[in-house]
Amino acid sequence: EYLKNSEDNLGNLKEIEFSGEYKPEEGEILIIKNFANPYKNFDPLTTEKLKENEIDSIKTLVFKMDDNKIAYQCFDNRKIIKPEKWFLIYSQNTYSKIDNKGLIIDSKIDAVFYEGKLLFNSYHNASRIFDLSKYYREATDKEIDNFISNNIIKGGDGFYKSLLNSRMRKKLFLIEKNEVLKKVNENFEVTATYSEKFDISSYFDITNKKIVIPNEKQELEKLLNFLNDDLYNSPITGDNYETNSKRKIMN
Repeated sequence: EYLKNSEDNLGNLKEIEFSGEYKPEEGEILIIKNFANPYKNFDPLTTEKLKENEIDSIKTLVFKMDDNKIAYQCFDNRKIIKPEKWFLIYSQNTYSKIDNKGLIIDSKIDAVFYEGKLLFNSYHNASRIFDLSKYYREATDKEIDNFISNNIIKGGDGFYKSLLNSRMRKKLFLIEKNEVLKKVNENFEVTATYSEKFDISSYFDITNKKIVIPNEKQELEKLLNFLNDDLYNSPITGDNYETNSKRKIMN
């Protein structure tokens, strides 16, 4: 009952399929369908009893809400009651110091799993509970090498990975995951023409059908934004925009 309001709130929100590129607004919840939950068969009755000296190792609290629904809550040191600190409880007109370790259980749920779906409103918190790296993360060095060595890329030989910050690595992961280079190759002239609106047409060699990689960080970031569909031109105002949150609209 303590957690039911939070559980009900998650279940009554508009479901948005998670892509790593959209920040949910009020009234929305991110969802991963057909999620392989490693804790699906969690049974609290067969779980080993927690000892006081093991409290510091807790990462997640798991709640079996019913036979079909499991809720999860992130846990860290801020939710541990430690006897070396002065935690006082009030009872019978007296404040008494707590002499043993204890837990603080929040009323907020960070993720819910049911009917093969994982629902959450914060990727950061959900990724502390589950391994979501197959859905969204930074590109590895190997994946960056694959990007640079693609047949459509020109100028990768002198590329320095140190140019890439965390945000750019995440965009590279999405570019690779969504097979963007393959799609650019199939529509190279159209892509190159559209790039003129953002003053990056010099990075598209139409004659040889090559994307030229800049060796300046700001220009590289601009090119990655373009390849990841984070730059767009309004057909109404003619203005250019950059977005840091987007989701695909399904017809």
